[in-house]
Amino acid sequence: MVATWPIAVDKYLHEKFLTIFVKYLLFIFLISKIVITKKQFEYLIGAFLLGQFYISWVAHSMGRTGQARLENLAGSDTQDANSAAALVATAIPILINYLIIGKKWQKCCSLIIMVFVFNALVLINSRGAFLGLVVASLYYFGFSLLSPAFATFKKYKIIIVLAVGIAGFFYMADQLFWERMATVINPAEEGYTGRERTFFWLTTFDMVRDHPFGAGAFGYQALSPLYLPLESLSSTQTRAVHSMYFQVLAEYGYHGFAIFMVFLFSVFKFSRRIKKDLIRAGSHELYYTSIALEASFLVLIISGVFISILYVEALYWLAAFIGCYNNICSNSAKHINVSVQTKEVEQLA
Repeated sequence: MVATWPIAVDKYLHEKFLTIFVKYLLFIFLISKIVITKKQFEYLIGAFLLGQFYISWVAHSMGRTGQARLENLAGSDTQDANSAAALVATAIPILINYLIIGKKWQKCCSLIIMVFVFNALVLINSRGAFLGLVVASLYYFGFSLLSPAFATFKKYKIIIVLAVGIAGFFYMADQLFWERMATVINPAEEGYTGRERTFFWLTTFDMVRDHPFGAGAFGYQALSPLYLPLESLSSTQTRAVHSMYFQVLAEYGYHGFAIFMVFLFSVFKFSRRIKKDLIRAGSHELYYTSIALEASFLVLIISGVFISILYVEALYWLAAFIGCYNNICSNSAKHINVSVQTKEVEQLA
């Protein structure tokens, strides 16, 4: 973002989001220094889940506003209802995890929040958020059931929660929801958005050819009138690229895209190393919470294929949560391993 600053198409807008991004970095730094115990982390996640509950409650209060879906719903950092849907969907893997390993009051609260989040997803009718949720759920349940640490855990809880969750979602989803989801398989049924989305993506390469170092924050929208036909533009005479990855490519060039992908990869690489330590230490609950956080992060990664969510704060919150939680888990695993080794030495002595 700093490298693209001098050549940004809209310098004012770029400076605005560069300032916001610096705040993200400060936020991540403060989390890593302040939240150092499991109890503190639970407070942090609790606040995060309450935020998703509030947005879902607002969606419930508004209902569908037109075109068989809820429009004009956005949080403080989401530009539209699609990105808001991706945001609230990140709560589901964490809520599922609480239903399995949480205390009784955590299970009750999680169940209530989950109902409202499911309802919000049905009302908003976002295909990108739905696909992100499906992939993230498969990731969580897949790792839970196939993990070597799961042999000593209560498998039936996972299966029951999975069955109840699927049944509950199918009960809440109506015909309008499934009709819109069907356009993922057959885009021609939906209209221009389904047919021309690929065209929007491919246009990114034309922009990058002319702006190899990126066009700056929201540069795709600013340049879209020059690259897209008039009939493809919105009422504001611009068009979003509808993909976080092509958004990065258009706004920050190939070098920015490479840095962004390294960022995403590094989150999972760091988490994978810590999970191995947790398995060796026998810390099963910490292990599954780590998987749940990864699954929440994965919701945004998959949703980002179809939604422009590069500047959604939750993308960086969840990366910070994963890093912070894994630091806590690493210290816990080391403490457990040291205790085990001490006992073994005492027994040998």
